[in-house]
Amino acid sequence: MAYLVIGLGPPALFLIRELTKSGERVYAIGKANDIGLHSRYGKKYTVQDLSELRETVNRIVSETHNNGDYLRTYIASSVFLDWILREWPGCFEELEVIGPAPSLLRKLNRKTDASLLFSTFGIGHPKFWPFCQYEEINSFPVILKWNSNLYCADAYKGTIPKTIIINNEDELLRVVRDVEQLGHSVKADLMFQEFLSSSDVRELGYGAFYHSGRELMSIIVEQARQYPRGVTSYAVECIGEESDGIRSRFAGILQKMNYSGFIEIEFLYSKVTNEILLLDVNPRVWGYIKILGKKYVNFADCITGSAAKGVSVSRPVQWVDFHRDVVAVMRNQRRSPSFKQFFNDVRSVLRIGTAVNTFEFSDPKPFLWGIPKKVLFQYLQARQRQ
Repeated sequence: MAYLVIGLGPPALFLIRELTKSGERVYAIGKANDIGLHSRYGKKYTVQDLSELRETVNRIVSETHNNGDYLRTYIASSVFLDWILREWPGCFEELEVIGPAPSLLRKLNRKTDASLLFSTFGIGHPKFWPFCQYEEINSFPVILKWNSNLYCADAYKGTIPKTIIINNEDELLRVVRDVEQLGHSVKADLMFQEFLSSSDVRELGYGAFYHSGRELMSIIVEQARQYPRGVTSYAVECIGEESDGIRSRFAGILQKMNYSGFIEIEFLYSKVTNEILLLDVNPRVWGYIKILGKKYVNFADCITGSAAKGVSVSRPVQWVDFHRDVVAVMRNQRRSPSFKQFFNDVRSVLRIGTAVNTFEFSDPKPFLWGIPKKVLFQYLQARQRQ
């Protein structure tokens, strides 16, 4: 058996390591600045555009065929997934892609479509407006966010971040003017969403792996820290009856969808009303996927089809992206200096059962390469924003 992982970011890097260590032949495709290129695992290729992606995939298919291997594919990058859905839908016929049916994948990959789909199963969502309907917004705050993952595509890097909080009408009009200068293609992929914040509401995530509607592995986490806004830097597993109830509810929905592959669902949960409000769906490998590998001792067996059910550890686990979380902790200290809080933040990531995003003793280069690239750059960016 051989595996193709499309993407070489941190989530893809974790998959490549796990598949290779389980004895599988692994090919990986990414971009020239992806952190996974520095790994010792997998046979890696870089591409710049869709035509190079298709050419490289064909070369890998030919090589695996000549070796007598059967090739299975994981799409482990939001950018590549958007490319494929928009411009290469035939990929799902040419390759065995482990994931949901293409029609379902397309719906789940757009926030508005995913929200409407989950609403048919009784899951609510904050009110949203397409960018062109900004004049209908009459209450604040709201968030400007991407409806797809174009925000991280090369053509749009630096134009608009993942989320922007807008507190009043003047800020709204200023943002609209700035966006309109970027052109129609950008506006068509942006949306506004009601911003909900309360001490009774928690921002949680459900991450799981499915096969034909059957849950093999799953976890509920709280996004304890983020940097930048909307991107998790420190996540902690939630345990207890509430978490079990949420997992069962999502498992029932995904069973009805006959879902396969990885999925992450971000949502708000009210501990007062038990209401779930959907924020986002990632129908693929997601940022803190390594926490699932920390929770399940047979993670690799589950994703290769060797195990029918995940075997979990009893202790709670957590995950940290060291490169981002250092900046998140320093930013918190700049806003509200407190040695006690700083000590607690540092201590929180040193517990047993912590999965460190890109770090692995047997494969240290990706983690070390990320220190100057991410920590220093992100810290300077954080200071400029303040």
